[in-house]
Amino acid sequence: MVELKYLKKILPFFKEGTNFSNINKPTDVLDFSLSTLKDFNPNWIPFLEEADNELKTIKDLAQSQADLVIEGLNPDETRKLGIIAEMVFWHMTQIAEYGEKQKKIVFFGLNNAGKTSLLTALSEKYSTMKEILPTRGLSRQQTNIFGYQVSSFDMGGQEEYRRSYFENADMYFSETDILIYCIDIQDTDRYDESLEYFIKILDTYKKYKLSMPVLIAFTKFDPDLINDENLNADRIKLIDKIEKICVDFEVGYVNSSIYERNSIENLFSLSLKRVSTSGGVIQEFLEQFTKNIEARATCLISSTGLVYGTYGETHQEEEMLKNSAAYLQNLYLFHITQQGLNIQKEDFYELHYSRNNLHFISEYITNAENDGGMVYLWILTSNLRNEVLGILKFREELLPLIQLFL
Repeated sequence: MVELKYLKKILPFFKEGTNFSNINKPTDVLDFSLSTLKDFNPNWIPFLEEADNELKTIKDLAQSQADLVIEGLNPDETRKLGIIAEMVFWHMTQIAEYGEKQKKIVFFGLNNAGKTSLLTALSEKYSTMKEILPTRGLSRQQTNIFGYQVSSFDMGGQEEYRRSYFENADMYFSETDILIYCIDIQDTDRYDESLEYFIKILDTYKKYKLSMPVLIAFTKFDPDLINDENLNADRIKLIDKIEKICVDFEVGYVNSSIYERNSIENLFSLSLKRVSTSGGVIQEFLEQFTKNIEARATCLISSTGLVYGTYGETHQEEEMLKNSAAYLQNLYLFHITQQGLNIQKEDFYELHYSRNNLHFISEYITNAENDGGMVYLWILTSNLRNEVLGILKFREELLPLIQLFL
């Protein structure tokens, strides 16, 4: 039987009493019947039999090319079953192939692109900023990011070190979970050089048949430059060029500045979500929940700043809630740590704009593992009644997803 620790995080997604005694390897779980999943409704069986559906096991549904759509069944519920099956499939196949290894995040970019400063800022070592010297060769760190132990490889960008990376590519490039490529947005004279280096990196990954998500970090996009028309135009042109380069890779983009901590937290949140087992499922559930309670936006965020997922009717409302949540949580945490005030921890608190009938609501969900901080669900809504009625079941659904996040 496979060690229980491999099964521990997926047990909440199966019906109570499911028999795992015959499991010899992680992927054996994928041959279980769909009916063993907690979200499988036994009343669906006649509909499935009538439809002569060939999707019998978790593996069948996870590998199917389309959503499970059966006449007479709620498509939202069957879709939910499908994304749970995909998540279990991904988690167990990753364990079978790699074991429960740490995530490997690789930082590339030209020298002085801001790679080391990003890691330093996230670690709150601001006092060392002035002491940062150019990274010479490979700087490897075991970094605690949002409570998760992550191996980061900060590749020095000078020419002599770049050459060694490519000569020893099997050492530096293997088993990369996500590549973060840093481009100094202010260093316009080196855009072309940076893109040439980026192309060589991707060609090396392709040569060794390696693939992983790519996150482009436009560094040094400081607060006073956010509305700079020329820099924003440059950014759009860079994205157009990168899109043509990254045809074989999934790519995302983020602005960052060491003077805006939220931007650094957002960068790492995006990185971790891209290599997360349950990140996509959390996103789906947030969308369903937001619509079910007729809210305007929702955000799941830890007290350390890790954003597990967000959803909003509009991008503007989604961003407003995410940023508001970060600031309001910091204020709340400041209050409860003040000696002499004796403020107890709240499971619920809100900011109410009465003239606008608008509520920013915070619901405590759980404490993340590995000292990842307290996790809160934030809701932007004008309908308090629906929120109160819908939160209990949703909290139960979120708990195992949070613990499975990486």
